[in-house]
This record gives sequence, C-alpha cells and structure tokens, in this order.
Amino acid sequence: MADDASGNLTQSQASEECPPYGTYPTSEQFATALNGWAIGLYVYSAVVVLVLALEYGLLVGHFLAQVPTYRQVPTLWVNSVYLVVAVFTMFSVALPQASDFVWLFYKVYLGMAMGYFVQLTMSWYGGETAMIQHIDGECVNFRIPPCCCCMICPKTAALTKRRIRFMKAMVYQMPYVQAATLFVMSVLQLAGFLEPGNMSPKEPYLYLTIILAISFMLGIWGLFVFMDITH
Repeated sequence: MADDASGNLTQSQASEECPPYGTYPTSEQFATALNGWAIGLYVYSAVVVLVLALEYGLLVGHFLAQVPTYRQVPTLWVNSVYLVVAVFTMFSVALPQASDFVWLFYKVYLGMAMGYFVQLTMSWYGGETAMIQHIDGECVNFRIPPCCCCMICPKTAALTKRRIRFMKAMVYQMPYVQAATLFVMSVLQLAGFLEPGNMSPKEPYLYLTIILAISFMLGIWGLFVFMDITH
C-alpha cells in the first residue's frame, strides 16, 4: 500500500511511528501524535503544579502558625496529596515510558500519607480508648470495600483496642511492603530476570504484582474502616 495523496501513512511508516501494543510511547512519539497540542498539555500540567504548589505553600504557613506541633507533620503529609498527584501526573505525561514506575512509586507515597492520616485521626480522638468511648458501644462493620466479600471479616463487631491496632497495622504495612517489593522488582529487572508487564505464571512479575495488589487492598481496607468509624 503506497502513500496516497491524502497523506495516509504506509504500513511500514505506521509501524515505525506507533509503539508496540501494550507499551508506552516515547516522549517524541507522544508529542508527534498530539502535534501542537502536546505543548499545550505540557504547559497546562506545569501551570496546575505551580498553582497547587503555591496553595500548598500557603497551607504550610498556616499550619505552622495554627496547628499544634505534634500534629504538624501528619497534617502536612495528608494535605500534600493533591500536589503530589499533580507532580506525578506531569511526569507521566512528559515521560510516558516512566508511567509504570511513577505510579508504583506513588503507591509508596500514598501508603505513607495514609499512615499519617490514621495517626492524625487517632490524635484527634485522643487515643484508642477515647475512640472506643466515642462510638459508645456501637458495633462496627468490618466487611466494607474492598473486602466486602471477605467472610472472615465480621459484619458487626465491637470495636476493641486489638482491632484498632490490627487496622493500624494494615495501613502502616503498605509503604514498607510496597517499597520492599519495588526494590526487588528493580533489582530483578536490572539483572535481566524480570520483564515489566509480563504476566506469565513463569515470570516473577506476576507474583510481585499480586503482592503489591494485596498490600494496597489491605491498606485501603484499614483506611476505609477508620473513615467509616469516624463518619
């Protein structure tokens, strides 16, 4: 098939310009496909990051002046989520082939932010005993998303210090498990034993991805239970 007058690409040209199925394009391919819109997208992403950075800077000044010292660090971490998402999105747009690494690293950051949110919540309530007293003997539903179909989670159960500590452990494990798993993935990839995206049962990528998914699911579950209690 030849290149016709309308400017259609030949099959060989298309195969050269388009990345293989299931892979991310290079920055050059991404910019070429969007033509002049790519510059607008890059500028828009940078402007959003700049605006959120200015807003976060104002929040930092307010928190340092108004928030008690023991709550400042958790408060700063929790309120940084929007800025960090914008920064990671900008990197993902500007460097498409780094998207997998960017968003896997985001999970580590998100786990740390979730841990600080739980710490801040416990601080607001005044500790485990105060949280138990706050719900005044009401039963708590532990069978909520993403574990709403998990039969070992009680649908109605009393809130105890042991259960609070278990939920905290589920949230706190996330950044450590995610970081350790990503470290192993990076080492195996550099050594040539891991191919990102290869979900074959014979490849380690599948099992490491399962570990990441389970860790993330348990962390989200613990966070949602805390949010349900505080609601």
